[in-house]
Amino acid sequence: MTDLPGRPVTLFVPGPWADATAVQRALASDRWTVEWIENDGHFGEAFRFARLSPEQVVAVDRSRGAVVIEGRLELPREGAAFAEAGRALAAVGALGIRVEQSKAAWAASAWAEQVEAGELFTTLVVTLLGVESVETCGMHLFGLPDARVEGTDSRVGQRIVHVFCNYQLDEDPLLLTGHTFRPDEDTPRRVLERWPDDRYPASHPCHNPFGLFRPGSAQRSAPTRLAVTFMPALVAILLAAEQKAGRALTQSEVEALRDAASCVTMDHRDARALERTRGYADLDPDLVWQQWQVVRARG
Repeated sequence: MTDLPGRPVTLFVPGPWADATAVQRALASDRWTVEWIENDGHFGEAFRFARLSPEQVVAVDRSRGAVVIEGRLELPREGAAFAEAGRALAAVGALGIRVEQSKAAWAASAWAEQVEAGELFTTLVVTLLGVESVETCGMHLFGLPDARVEGTDSRVGQRIVHVFCNYQLDEDPLLLTGHTFRPDEDTPRRVLERWPDDRYPASHPCHNPFGLFRPGSAQRSAPTRLAVTFMPALVAILLAAEQKAGRALTQSEVEALRDAASCVTMDHRDARALERTRGYADLDPDLVWQQWQVVRARG
């Protein structure tokens, strides 16, 4: 499974089954692995905030068990495979489908309809969280950073991150720290700054290894013409140095390692392609100390 292309996708699917046999037959593909688990009494809680009716949540809570389905998909390009899996699960009685990388959950009967309607971000896969700060969760399923907006009305924040993430999905633009963004002509531009994901441990399925953009008002220099790319990645250099030292690195040590590290310059699009192949974003060298603290804190 790990040798297959794409990014990990994990689905939690309760249903009326006594084992995984029916689901394995329905999926009928080497793309997915299927594991059966018994109801632990918390299934309804897991779907409490899902797009299910109260009656559907009760049915989930009373189900005999669930299957955990794992695969790798290149989303959104392989959205058809996503839809096909949803149709197959609904056909064998699945009660709901939850994406573990974002906790977004739907009734199985509506899954394929949403994929086929092109609603991968707005309703199906990525979730919107927060009130005082609004952020998304799940964009790493597409190999993209999430977004967080702070210090604004929640409705404004939701609109900014919603439009911003749809823009990433629809246009696949080259977005860099120092670029600006606004969802419409009536909204002031915000300067983009990309940071490591500070919300979940690196091992958590909701952790976004590509980080998150924070559209804010802080002034940043425009991006350089070429990308400075560390080889190996700066974050890997610091992790190795700290493990060898057996203690936390000081700011002067972190900055000295950055200054001495090997790097090359390349076109920003080539640097992004390398990042996606590697599977995670590196630290911003101009913010290396601050971002290193985020990486250390999340574990």
